[in-house]
Amino acid sequence: MSAHSILAPSSAAVWSQCPGSVLASKAFAEAEEGEAARVGTAAHDAAASYITEVLGGKPAPEYVDESVEMYAQYVLGVARSGDCIVGVEERLECSAIHPECFGTCDAYVYNHVDRVLHVFDYKHGRGPVEVKQNRQLIAYTSGIIQKVPEVEKVILVIIQPRAFHKDGPIRKWETTRGWIKNATDALAKAAKEATGPNPPTVSGSHCRYCRMRWACPAAIEAGASLYEAVGSYVPNSVDGEDIGALYTVTLRALKHLEYLSAGLSAEIEARIRSGESVGGYRLKPSKVRKSWAVPAEDVITLGELSGVDVSKTDIVTPKQAADLGLEIPASYIKKESKMKLTEVNAAEVFGRK
Repeated sequence: MSAHSILAPSSAAVWSQCPGSVLASKAFAEAEEGEAARVGTAAHDAAASYITEVLGGKPAPEYVDESVEMYAQYVLGVARSGDCIVGVEERLECSAIHPECFGTCDAYVYNHVDRVLHVFDYKHGRGPVEVKQNRQLIAYTSGIIQKVPEVEKVILVIIQPRAFHKDGPIRKWETTRGWIKNATDALAKAAKEATGPNPPTVSGSHCRYCRMRWACPAAIEAGASLYEAVGSYVPNSVDGEDIGALYTVTLRALKHLEYLSAGLSAEIEARIRSGESVGGYRLKPSKVRKSWAVPAEDVITLGELSGVDVSKTDIVTPKQAADLGLEIPASYIKKESKMKLTEVNAAEVFGRK
């Protein structure tokens, strides 16, 4: 078994709908982890530490991100509800789906008395994720049931404090073990096709989450087809049904082209960083952003010594602290500038001199 799953639960929404994505991803090296991914990883690490320390009898951390705290406190609330098995950042083998399907579940809580299993997924990003029939959580649940076969009821939970969703930051969906069994069988069928001969690529909304969308024939063809449909001749007068259909196609085209654009941008940036020249594009530094290079406690202590209150729910930013009159030592400041992909020569992009 490889160290990295080719059928990871976290990408189940992609490979279960586009079998060819697994084979396509093998042809290219893993992309370098971006800033958003690094921030998300740090948030997950902080949340796992918070939960395990509190369960171990230690006090809750005093200074922690509000989003992380919301997630951690919710999981702890469920974990304290009875005689429970608790798993935090636990690797699960989801072999009922495929031997190569395994991954790390954010957290789960199984109550022996009620035979209820809660499976949690913390999302630090802002793009809303739906909990109902969530394939990632279904895959994790199949792995947990292999360890705890007495489960009767399953509650899938997504906690996403930083995203706007009509159902709020904590979203739950209840189902039965029987339904999970049927969903697991469906994922197993999809996994078999994805690892079989000549798996097809299929475009759709799942392209948003596929790192290979920039090079996928199905995604590119779908984007071009939608663009052509939108750009086709439209008479001056159309009835309500026609204009509604045109608007639907337009929205789909915009969304799909957005997926392609994001994928191409990430690939171009990765190539430039590796030293490759990409016609018409360069990486240029964005505005410098200052952040704290020392723990929050040190900043608050510095403020107290100077008679400046820099604490809110969380500490203020370096700029806000300076505006309050705090003299900040250089060692307290970390300066960062992100590189931004910029078009510098449109003629070069299209091969014209």
